[in-house]
Parts: sequence; structure tokens; C-alpha cells
Amino acid sequence: MTEQEIAYEADGVTMRGFLATPAAGARGAGVLIGHEGPGLSDHERTVARRLAALGYAAFVLDYHGGGRRL
Repeated sequence: MTEQEIAYEADGVTMRGFLATPAAGARGAGVLIGHEGPGLSDHERTVARRLAALGYAAFVLDYHGGGRRL
């Protein structure tokens, strides 16, 4: 499994998402995961890892920017 933090821009704000992909390559499908109100946490990263273990690419997006929690 490969894990990486992904920085991307949205409305002039740097967002920090999390991507988990299976070692053998994805099955062709990807899953987009949104975090709960406070922000991206270990829970969403764990969900992404579980999906990658099943063969899916999983990306957790960042609503607030900078990967911070409110």
C-alpha cells in the first residue's frame, strides 16, 4: 500500500488531503472520502487504508485548508 499527503489549491487556499492506493494498483475505481466537521483525522485515514487494502484508491479531501482541525 502507498500512502501520501497531497497538497492542492482551492480558492487560493492550500488544502492537504490524504491518498491511499493498493500496492498492486487500483481496481479502476476510486473512493472520495469527506471528513467530519472538525477536519481530517486519523479516522478518515484509517478508512482510506482499509479501502486501499480492498484494492481501491481512496482520497480524503480537506474542507478547511492546511489539513487543520477546527
